[in-house]
Amino acid sequence: MLEHSNKKIFLTVVIPMYNAQTFIYKTLKSIINQTLKNIEIIVVDDASTDNSNQIVTKLIQQDNRIKLITLNKNYGSPSYPRNVGVSNANGDFVTFVDADDTIEKNMYELMYQTAITTKSDIVICDYKKIDEDNNIIEIVKFDKKYISFKDILNNTLNPATWNKIFKKQLFTKHNIKFENKIFCEDLGNTHELFYFAKKISLVEQPLYNYLILSQSASHKKINQKYINDIFIAINTTYNFLIKQNIFNQYIIDFFIRYVKQLNFLYTKIIKDNQHILLQTLIIFIKNNTFFTNDNLCNIYKKNHNIFVLYNILLKSLNLPTILCDDKIINNFLTTIDTHKFIYLQLKIFTLLKYNIKEIFIYGYGEPYLIISKLLLKNNIKIIGIIESNNNNRTLQYPYGTLSTFTPILNNKTIIIISSSYYNEIKKNIKQYSLKHNFIINIL
Repeated sequence: MLEHSNKKIFLTVVIPMYNAQTFIYKTLKSIINQTLKNIEIIVVDDASTDNSNQIVTKLIQQDNRIKLITLNKNYGSPSYPRNVGVSNANGDFVTFVDADDTIEKNMYELMYQTAITTKSDIVICDYKKIDEDNNIIEIVKFDKKYISFKDILNNTLNPATWNKIFKKQLFTKHNIKFENKIFCEDLGNTHELFYFAKKISLVEQPLYNYLILSQSASHKKINQKYINDIFIAINTTYNFLIKQNIFNQYIIDFFIRYVKQLNFLYTKIIKDNQHILLQTLIIFIKNNTFFTNDNLCNIYKKNHNIFVLYNILLKSLNLPTILCDDKIINNFLTTIDTHKFIYLQLKIFTLLKYNIKEIFIYGYGEPYLIISKLLLKNNIKIIGIIESNNNNRTLQYPYGTLSTFTPILNNKTIIIISSSYYNEIKKNIKQYSLKHNFIINIL
């Protein structure tokens, strides 16, 4: 066994585990091999039914820094195991690792040193999304130098706990616990830790490896419980703001969080073809008790963009818009790039709603670059680009004029990405006597 002295424990690593036999060995080895040695590793087994427990038990024989706590029943989410881990932690700082992820060898040394030298209560690092073959899907960076409570409240910063270390005192002094039995526990409680932190720092290196699995929660079809969990997290956030008497101070940031979460649920419902669940979303919005009419008017004045985006979502759900007409919405979409992207995403889900899997794009320019990525991400095939002049550009799809594609355009969907020329293009298409086209003006 690798013996470690009874030196002061700098950091406790908490790993909630349930049926993780495929990954837990690799996960633990990446933690055991950390350059920061003064750590303890607490694995909380949520009543696994596979060989996870036995794998951890064998590793304990090799390294006495690992502790295994086995729960007598399954609690259905990582929340309770995390709370158990925190209550048993002996480190000055606490962090969390998902049982299927890995970390870079120097992650905790860099983060702990940053915490000490900057006197920070929370330290964050960038992270990588990887697939099962360890290929990098995306490197996620946070480019703000100064991090505050607002960043976590309005979801500018990912609320996940696994790329952060927290001073344990934040949990104990303020009695912070993760919301039990919900899968989005980070969304419901991480903001509390940020609120009470006196200083938050960032290590600008991707040190955490977040594994994307096809069968993971984020890739499973949305269901009623998942939606209810998001609603619980939103309510938990609201109740915290009220309790601390800071709701009015942070009302715009909370509204941004509210709209982002509703948009996320709407797009996932459409993408997963679970349209029956839209009614749950509609009822939640109609029963909104967070914002009075005066609140909404003030938000409209102070953050016009997010308010218009909210109205776009209302229109998508066939709900009445608030303080906005179509002219305002259309003008907004031609001027705000960031929110245009989100609106384009909603439009893409219209294609999925009608089970459209193959399309032609009419026009090539900056919007094409955004749209093509969204289409591919959602498994919608681009058959060709209709463009009168390609300006010697190299396109990865067949391109040509309407006459070039006329023989195969019947019964196909054409996306128009130029609102300025929409009527002219539509008239042009009509001249070719094409049959049964589904034409969408994407902008």
